[in-house]
Amino acid sequence: MFTKLKKLYFIDFASQKVLSHTTVKYLVVNVLLFAVPIFLGESQIIVGSIVNFALIYIALNFKQAKLLPAIFIPAVASILRNTVLGTATVYLAVLMPFIWTANGLFIMAIRGLIYKKRSYLISFGLASVLKALFLFICTFVLVSLFKFPTVLLLAMGVLQLATAFIASILYLILFENRKVLK
Repeated sequence: MFTKLKKLYFIDFASQKVLSHTTVKYLVVNVLLFAVPIFLGESQIIVGSIVNFALIYIALNFKQAKLLPAIFIPAVASILRNTVLGTATVYLAVLMPFIWTANGLFIMAIRGLIYKKRSYLISFGLASVLKALFLFICTFVLVSLFKFPTVLLLAMGVLQLATAFIASILYLILFENRKVLK
């Protein structure tokens, strides 16, 4: 075991190309998904737009198990930061499974619609509506049944839709210049 650890210690990642270009992009996007809610946690519009942009990027550029961390990382980082929704942030713990499901729906809807040869605009728009509608309905049920704060309806409805649309528009603008994204 010591020899394996020693071998790992002496690897020169810069010269041996151990990390491929794709792996580096994947790592950067996932670090971004964690860092943005941690360091920019105050504004849901900014954080949500960047996170949704990264989710779109991952949906279109990676597959299989590489999709999974993107579904979970942003919500976990938001809980750790504890500032996105102010005093209502504690309710994110209960909403987390729904947020994870919504992120998964968002990614898979984009992938499915693009696979069916729908335009990027239609794919992103429908996926955004699906994500926001799902989160709003789940939050509405929790607010109605368990007296969660009504501010969550705004955060998990209109703001989710707005951030997904902003991310979609930014992605479409940058997609025209593929050099930025590739």
